[in-house]
Amino acid sequence: MLGFAEGEITLGAQLYNVLIEEGPDKGKTLPQFAPLGLADLVLVGSLVMEHCYTVHEYQVVKCGHEVYSLAPVGIWLFNRPDGPQIITRSSSRRFIAGARSVATGKVTLPARAVQPLRSTSVAGTWKNDYGSVMTLTVTGNQISGIYQSSTGSTGQYAVTGYQSSSAAASNQGRPVALAIDWHSLGNEPADPSWNWTSGLCGQISLVEHEEVLELSHLLVASSDFPGLAQQGTYVDKLRYRRCSPGVTERQDANSFLQAKIDNPLTGRWMTPDANVLTLTVEAQSKGRLGRVTGKLSGPAGAMEVSGFTDICAVESGLTLQSTAITAAQETGVLSLCGTLDLKSDVLELSILTCTPTAPTLTYVQTRLSSATFKRIGVYQ
Repeated sequence: MLGFAEGEITLGAQLYNVLIEEGPDKGKTLPQFAPLGLADLVLVGSLVMEHCYTVHEYQVVKCGHEVYSLAPVGIWLFNRPDGPQIITRSSSRRFIAGARSVATGKVTLPARAVQPLRSTSVAGTWKNDYGSVMTLTVTGNQISGIYQSSTGSTGQYAVTGYQSSSAAASNQGRPVALAIDWHSLGNEPADPSWNWTSGLCGQISLVEHEEVLELSHLLVASSDFPGLAQQGTYVDKLRYRRCSPGVTERQDANSFLQAKIDNPLTGRWMTPDANVLTLTVEAQSKGRLGRVTGKLSGPAGAMEVSGFTDICAVESGLTLQSTAITAAQETGVLSLCGTLDLKSDVLELSILTCTPTAPTLTYVQTRLSSATFKRIGVYQ
C-alpha cells in the first residue's frame, strides 16, 4: 500500500504473479520481484506504470516577445479502465481538464497543499522502525504509557514524560520527552536489562503529509548484559509513525499500589551552577519499578519532573543506579538520564533538550549536555 498526496495505491500480491512462457520455469506462475535482502523492501519495477496512465501538467510561461517556456506543475495518475483498479483512494484535489491561461512575468507555481496534522498531541499508538510499539495517553501536558519492545528483552514497560504546551504546526514540530523503565511489568524471566532506563527527546513533525515522532534515545545500561552490551550509555535515533490517533484509557502502571520508599536517589541534588533537583522515589507496579517525582529549579525557573529509577540496584549488587527523568519548560522539554554512583553518592546525568524546530531542521532539534549533581540534603 502506497500513500501520497492524500491518495492511496494498493498493490495486491496477485499483480506480481506472471505465467512463465519459456525457460526452465515454463508453465509456472511466479512472483516477479526481487526481495533485495532487506526487511519490508522489494523492487517493484514498472508495475505501477503498467496499470496506470499519467497526465503531466505544465504552466505555460511567456518569457518575452514570442518566447514561451513550460514550467512543470505535477503528474496525475489514473487507473486504466481495462486493468486492475490499483488506485483505491483518490486525492482530494481533482484534475480538471481544459485550457490553461498563459502566465507572464515572474511566475510562482502553486504551492503543494500541506495537510494539517491529524492530531496535535502525542496521544495514541506509535510504532518504530524496529517494530517496537508504544501506546501513550496525555493529561494536560504529562504523558503516561506502555512500551512493547521488539529488541533485546521482550515485554511491556512503563513510560512517562511530557509534551510541550505549544501544539505542532505544519512549519514547526512539538517537542516530546519520555522516560522508560526497562523492568518488565509482566512475568517474563529477569535479566540484567531490568536494571536499565532510557531517556528520549525529540518532536512530532509533519514529514511528507505524515506525522512522524523522531526521538534521540539514550539507553542507560547500568550493568553488563553478557552477549548483548557492556555497562555504559548507548545512543540511537528512533523514528515512530502513528498507528492509531488516540487512547482514552490511561496506559501506565499508576493503578498499582504506591508507597514512598527509602531510596538513595531521594533527596536534594545540586550542580555547580546552582541547578537543584528535589526528588522523591515511590515503588510502583507491585514493587517492579521506581517512580520519581519532584522539581528541577535553577536560575531559569522551576519545573515539575517525572521519571523512573532502578529500585533494585542495591539488591542486584550494582554500584550504579540508572535514572531517567523528564521535565517541560515553557517552550520545550528535557530528558535527563544517567546513573547515581552508590559509592561516591554522585548523580551523573546526560541532558537532552528539545525546542520547537521546523521539519527541515530536525538535525538541530535536540541538544545534548551533561551535569553532575551532588547531594545537599535529604528530602522527606
